[in-house]
Amino acid sequence: MTKLKATFTASAFSKLTIGNVEQISGTTQNDFSSPKVYKVTANDGTTSDYTVTVNVTPIETTNTIKSISAIAVSTAADDKVLGASVDNISRIIVIYDTLGTPSTQFDSVRVGYELDGKFGKLKYGGKVLEQDSLLILTSVQEFEVFSQDSANASGIQSYDVYAAAAPKLALSFPGLNPDAAAGKKPTNFNLDINALGGTDVSDITTVATTTSPAGVAVTGFKVDDAIFVSGTDVDYSEPVKFQLIVNDTNLGVTYTVTYTVTVTVIR
Repeated sequence: MTKLKATFTASAFSKLTIGNVEQISGTTQNDFSSPKVYKVTANDGTTSDYTVTVNVTPIETTNTIKSISAIAVSTAADDKVLGASVDNISRIIVIYDTLGTPSTQFDSVRVGYELDGKFGKLKYGGKVLEQDSLLILTSVQEFEVFSQDSANASGIQSYDVYAAAAPKLALSFPGLNPDAAAGKKPTNFNLDINALGGTDVSDITTVATTTSPAGVAVTGFKVDDAIFVSGTDVDYSEPVKFQLIVNDTNLGVTYTVTYTVTVTVIR
């Protein structure tokens, strides 16, 4: 800040000064730790003052991942959208498909991402990971997130990247006759349910059950980030996100599986 050289353009017949010092573009050094007033004197002697203020933006230290997207592009998967869970505390990423998914489904996955930091970088194998990169996730991989201030001790953080078969979610609306949710299966972690005309979707008693692989347990539910207890009422006026807290002892990780549930009244 104290030794900056400003580059500028002005009329060839004008003269620029700060105080009594003539300014030469790209040459004259000034202390910009406080505002500087450039006086521009035209060929006819008239003057105009320009105040120049230099603001310092603190170096960014953010090195977390905002979101991950994934699509399985193997022949069997047929461009299936996968779920993804990002844990910025434990530095764990789990890309998941539903129960019964063959492990080969994860051998060709296109991955995209968004970082929380504007100037952060995500690297894989020592190189910046391009958006829509094709990865093999049949074994644990590692991402590294670099903050702009990556020289800081905590400026670089590693994420373990897992692939998993996630528990299946099933819902029941025992207060409705017929039960609009009975037998409904999710598609790509979206569960679309049609209710009969006149149904009050703002207050539906909901029972949630799950089916999990061996070694995998659902330890809790949330609805739109609030704790949910099976058998209580849910407001489906807008699409609802059911979040399953999953403990996978096979991988040694805990992660979140999200299902979006939409209830539409058929008129």
